[in-house]
Amino acid sequence: MVDYLATNTSFSAEPLNWHKHPGHELLFMIRGASGYHFEQGEEMELAGGHFMVIPPGTAHRGVREIREPSTVCAIILDSRRKGEKNGVFTTGEQAWMRSAFSAGIPLSRPMTPAMRQTARRLHESMVRHGQHSGEDHALLADLRLHAASLILHAAREILQHERVSPIKVVERAKSYFVTRYAEPVTIDAVAEHVRCGRTRLYQAFKKETGMTPVDWLQRHRVGKALELLQTTDRTLMDIASAVGLTSAAYLCHIIKQYTGRTPGSHRRAALGE
Repeated sequence: MVDYLATNTSFSAEPLNWHKHPGHELLFMIRGASGYHFEQGEEMELAGGHFMVIPPGTAHRGVREIREPSTVCAIILDSRRKGEKNGVFTTGEQAWMRSAFSAGIPLSRPMTPAMRQTARRLHESMVRHGQHSGEDHALLADLRLHAASLILHAAREILQHERVSPIKVVERAKSYFVTRYAEPVTIDAVAEHVRCGRTRLYQAFKKETGMTPVDWLQRHRVGKALELLQTTDRTLMDIASAVGLTSAAYLCHIIKQYTGRTPGSHRRAALGE
């Protein structure tokens, strides 16, 4: 089922020439990050803890600077073989996994903790294999086991993302925001929590709410800040910290942005002034 297996650790950006493969290419970014440019003009970043599926025959190259150091494992599926009776997986299982990768566009998804651990083990096994002079059957068995496990996990994750409706994606993200709004929140963390990519998260939010995830989070923070302004005498800096903002000045800015009024006017109105 696998045509090619490789791993690489880079400390500098070395642009790759345009290239493509006859089978699906699975890239597992263990740490660091790199960007990829596709022939259709799209650019995608592959950050640490994420994996990417590149369809067969899709010309692509690496672009942008690599965040140092960057470690990635690559698995290229063999397009010539549709299934083998004596492989790790049955022919039916192989067909199921290939169907999971059948989207005609490049996809990027967060890895689960189990996938990250397996990707690290695959990388370590390949490094040992490269340093070993003879044929080590145990090491080769390790390589097959970790590669097969990553392919299986990747297929499951893609199908899991496809099953989650946009409404469910938004509901889970909102729940995450409501419980974490007082903390620093990154979109990557939210996407990983709801088990979808950044692009799908943004698309789902725009479709279901008309807002971006960041816009929804900021509006929620403003609502919580207004509650504190109207019911307590806490300082603006104290309120900003309580709702996950970095400064009193920024709190004043987003309250004015979303309500058209200053924090002081909201507080005075609550006091009946």
